[in-house]
This record gives sequence, C-alpha cells and structure tokens, in this order.
Amino acid sequence: MLDYLIKPLVKGSLEGGAKKSLKSSVDQHLTKLKFNKSPVGRRGQALNMKAFGLHERELDPLITNKELDMKWDETMGAGTRILDGEEYKYQPAGTQLTKPSNISPGGQRPLMTKKKSTMDAGKKNVNENRKSHDLFMREQHPEWIEDYTAKNARSKMLNAQEIERRLAQGEKIPTKAQYVMFEHDVAIRAPLWDQLGVKGANNPTNTFVSQNYNARNFKDFLESNFYTRIKTRGNNWYLKTDRSNMKDIEIWEISTGKLLGTIKMPRGYTQSMGLPQDVVKQYTQILRENATGFSG
Repeated sequence: MLDYLIKPLVKGSLEGGAKKSLKSSVDQHLTKLKFNKSPVGRRGQALNMKAFGLHERELDPLITNKELDMKWDETMGAGTRILDGEEYKYQPAGTQLTKPSNISPGGQRPLMTKKKSTMDAGKKNVNENRKSHDLFMREQHPEWIEDYTAKNARSKMLNAQEIERRLAQGEKIPTKAQYVMFEHDVAIRAPLWDQLGVKGANNPTNTFVSQNYNARNFKDFLESNFYTRIKTRGNNWYLKTDRSNMKDIEIWEISTGKLLGTIKMPRGYTQSMGLPQDVVKQYTQILRENATGFSG
C-alpha cells in the first residue's frame, strides 16, 4: 500500500519540501487512527479510500468513481476493496464541495464508499419498479413491444461498438460499461405515472436510445437529486429531456401541464462533475418562481 495511507511520512523525506498532495494534515489523521499499529476496520478503510480518492482527484479532477475503483485496484491490488467479505466502491457524496480537513485540502467534490451489495439492492428495487411498467405494456399495449425491443437491441449494438472504439484508443473500460443506453425520457420514478394512474413509461414516445454519454449522466444525477427533494416539497413536477438538443432538461408541472423552465447542462459537463451545486440552485429558482405549491 502507499506510504501516505498507512504511516506518517518521515520528516524531510519529500525533496525540498516539495508537493504534498494531501498536506501534512493527512499524517496527523493517520497517526490519530493508528493505522500502522492495529488492523484497519471499516472506518479506517473508508478513510483510507477517501484519502486515496481525493489524492487522485487532485492529480486528475475529472477522474470518475469507476475509474477510482480501477485505480485503487491497480495501485493496491485486486481484492483490497473487500473488507469482511463485502466489496466497497466509490460513490458521490452530495454536491457541496469539501472543506479543508485531515484528508482533503478542500474545494473538491465529496466522496464516500458504499457496499456493492447495498448498491445492488438499490438496482434491484429499480428493476422491481420496472416490472409494473413492463407488465402494463405487455397486457395493455402489446403494440409498444416491437419498438421497445428494437430500441433495446440498437442500444446494445451501439454500446458494443463504442466499447470497441474506446479499447482501440487504449482506454481502460470498466466492467459492464454503458456508453449508449436505452433511456426513459420521463423516469419510472417520476410522480407523473402515479398521478396519471398508468404505468406508461415504455410508451414509444417516452423512450429513446441515448448516445450522448455525458448528457445521460447529467440527467441521472439530476433526477436522483430532484425526485428526492420534491417528495417533501409538493411532488407535483417531473423532468423531461429537451428534445431540441437532447441534453438540457425541462421541468413540467403535473397539475397544470405547463413547462416551467429548462435546466441547462453545464458547458463541458462530464460524469466526474456529478451534480454541480449551481444546477441545484438553478432548478430550485425555477420552481420557486413558477411552480404551483412548491415549498422550499
């Protein structure tokens, strides 16, 4: 493992007081938790992984969480993210930038680690929610099935081609990478479907093949934040892709059917940016100025 993770740096060991990526406070943090004197438990492992991740982000601010998993495995060895039989993975931890601490100089996007089994359980819940929409399609609208099947097949074909292209360029590709994906425009989790009383997410007008990797990640991050926040603030709105450019996101009001405004995807957006705080402020302002019954 790396010296800066398991023991304090020897005073004067850095040439000419050179670049200290994690600052001297990291040494204090490691000394306090005594990583080099006792086995590393869950708390120690989490802090080790966060210290490593934030260090890598100093070197490459655009590195993604999947790439951090791969970088850790490459540096520390395969299997070292496993503790007590559980694999842990890097995850985003909100939109507020870090404050100076014993593992970060501050001003970085926050990181956390999470059990892979917990993440898989969340995906299972998503898949369970999909079932009701699939059943509705097959029982009530079998005419949708051909379009649904064709779009899924096309997305898989294009994704395989994109993976081959990236591999040919020498990129490291995460397991089960998805650069092209079958997409629901209005998400299954949107309150629209419950209020309409139909499970119509698979309607051909609500599905498309997303070939803009950054736009899809932006939409995913935004949906996760948006739908969690509005549950206690009125729950009367949903998000929809701006089909004129396939990257910006529109906010629609369910009760009135009105378009309230459009959330702009930041210029130069990449997955590593997560959900910028400015975007949260942008959509909050749209709701405050135009929404019916919004509280917050």
